[in-house]
Amino acid sequence: MTYPKPCPHGEFPTDCERCQQAAEIARLTAERDLWRKIANQLAAEIVRLMAEVEGLRKDAERYRWMRQHGYLALANGDLLDEDELMHVGPRLDAAIDAARGET
Repeated sequence: MTYPKPCPHGEFPTDCERCQQAAEIARLTAERDLWRKIANQLAAEIVRLMAEVEGLRKDAERYRWMRQHGYLALANGDLLDEDELMHVGPRLDAAIDAARGET
């Protein structure tokens, strides 16, 4: 029959309070590290979402301005009606920014 080896403190590991505390510290440290990793991932996602919101805010400001003014004069002087505006895409954004005095 084999007997468990005594811990470094001269006791059986299941009876040694110091070994049990060390195991609990190791478990809690691993749990803390996991929560830290999760928190860092969430913080990175928050930063990404904040940047996305800022981009969407700029788009909303462009289109709010366009709706308030009712039309858009493009760089070549053409006026676009509502149906034509749907097909302009990035050119529309640039034209709105230019008309608002932003670059």
